[in-house]
Amino acid sequence: MFWFYVCMNIQNQKNSVNFTSTPIHYVNLKKVTNGVEDGFIKAVFTKLNPNDLEGDCLAIEKIKETWKENDMAEKFAGIFKFFKSDLNFYNALELVGNNNLDERIVSLVKSSIEGGRTLKLSILLSKPELSRENIQRPIKNVGELMLGEIFNKAKQLQVSRLEFESAEDAFYIHVLTRLGLS
Repeated sequence: MFWFYVCMNIQNQKNSVNFTSTPIHYVNLKKVTNGVEDGFIKAVFTKLNPNDLEGDCLAIEKIKETWKENDMAEKFAGIFKFFKSDLNFYNALELVGNNNLDERIVSLVKSSIEGGRTLKLSILLSKPELSRENIQRPIKNVGELMLGEIFNKAKQLQVSRLEFESAEDAFYIHVLTRLGLS
């Protein structure tokens, strides 16, 4: 496991994303059919509430059971359940639809404020069938979108530094290289 640090000079900007309330922020994910990108799928970036026992907590417990291939899902569920603080942020990317919350969620991210000026990204995970290891995944760029939301959160919080705890070094190296940050 490696730690990645990104020092940033954050400018004050208005951002249309509201990370501190329940409102929905829509995004588009790349749809893939037979290995070819062919449009978009609408999704929603949301904030999860660890105090919502009937909704969010139940969904995370179900995800822990159904995403068994991903050890990070179990880690996320444990942290979500026991570490409730205004300095911890739990977000999800959900497909639009009427399915249960645990079925709509395709990615989870946990970040926190550390030392007052650092935003630490400690968990970023995607549904196993949508991860980079699955060449035949029907949706692409889930992780990249979630990482972009972390950059937006850093701007909104006006932190001077991002810290990434990585279980998938190749992902971060690839994305940060494409952004010209590594």
